[in-house]
Amino acid sequence: MSIKLIASDLDGTIVDEYNKIASKNTDVIKQIKDKNIGFAISTGKIYSSVKNVCENFNASYGIFGNGIQVIDFKAGKEIYCSSLDKDVVLKCIKFAKLHNLHVHFYTNNVIVSEKLMYMDLRNYILNKNSD
Repeated sequence: MSIKLIASDLDGTIVDEYNKIASKNTDVIKQIKDKNIGFAISTGKIYSSVKNVCENFNASYGIFGNGIQVIDFKAGKEIYCSSLDKDVVLKCIKFAKLHNLHVHFYTNNVIVSEKLMYMDLRNYILNKNSD
């Protein structure tokens, strides 16, 4: 049996907290590509916030938003996308407000958050810098 694809998380795995890529990770991914093995980025982040990282790694595929979006970079197309409809999002916001919870969600290219803090702030900065 031969290996067809290797997938990796980003944060703390192949990039550091500043979204910097260690040269040894770049070298290993190049070796993977040289062996004709596909390489996929898998992350909880939305694609727009890690687009540059995916391009730097010349990834074959990307799995974003904890699986809500899958992109085939080789073919240049989205192959899967699932999102909540507006009514569900509004119910979630209402529930969060009722229970004094922090509201934070993503669209395909926007991070929506009441207050930028913790990972929200980091993701916002990454998204803003990827333009």
